[in-house]
Amino acid sequence: MGIKVTKVSGDIVDFDEEKLARSLRFARVPDDIAKEAIAYAESKLTEKVSTHLIYAYVNGFLRRRGHISYSYNYDLKRAIIRLGPTGYPFENFIAKVLSAKGYQTQVGVTLKGKCVTHEIDIEASNKEEHYFIECKFHNQLGIKTDVQVALYTQARFEDIKGSPDLAAHTESHKPWLMTNTAVTKDVIDYANCTGMRVVSWGYPADGSLSDFIISTRLHPVTVLQDLRPNQLNSLFERGVVSVDELKTFLTQGQLPQNFSQAEADQLLSEIKNFV
Repeated sequence: MGIKVTKVSGDIVDFDEEKLARSLRFARVPDDIAKEAIAYAESKLTEKVSTHLIYAYVNGFLRRRGHISYSYNYDLKRAIIRLGPTGYPFENFIAKVLSAKGYQTQVGVTLKGKCVTHEIDIEASNKEEHYFIECKFHNQLGIKTDVQVALYTQARFEDIKGSPDLAAHTESHKPWLMTNTAVTKDVIDYANCTGMRVVSWGYPADGSLSDFIISTRLHPVTVLQDLRPNQLNSLFERGVVSVDELKTFLTQGQLPQNFSQAEADQLLSEIKNFV
């Protein structure tokens, strides 16, 4: 009997080595290291195993071998979920990623539309385009963002683009849906039909959310798994949501009361060769 894997959804499927290899390629782990990680994980598998346990074996292997940057990439999806339970740290993190990609960004912007007033998660612009971004955050694995969110995003945009506040903008105005999960086929079809930009965890194939983050090396602070919940909250309150911001924060000695100097030194030791 082959190895059976229990997914987050509760579904039970056969273990698929190629699927595990794809997830490592997705995290940009070099082939030789990926093969070693897969071999290690397979040596630990029993007849029944969960996707979470497979993840733990692989990520643990990467960390023990000193492949911290690849570990951060492999852990990225779960790390973003740990930015929750609210969506505010996620919005702040995405704004910082977009800034690193060359956009001018503002978080939590209030605009009067043609009919009603809206609070925009992120307003982002460059020389050509002016985006109104809806950030849909899910704090659980296995969830997909459905077409209702896309419909809502488009409807808000239709009202916003009639705002008198946009008179000073010469860029092309566009709606943008960003989410930390997968999206349904209906979302993609609707976006293609209306011209809405969609960036989700794995979509589009070239330019997905994971691509955005990995290309900027602005990993969320939650990839540092030793941080306690109260420490994370204290960082979020100070607007610190990325690893590079935490490095600056700690290097400058700006320690919240719930961080000891020993903890700060340990964190700096882990991240100094990454950012």
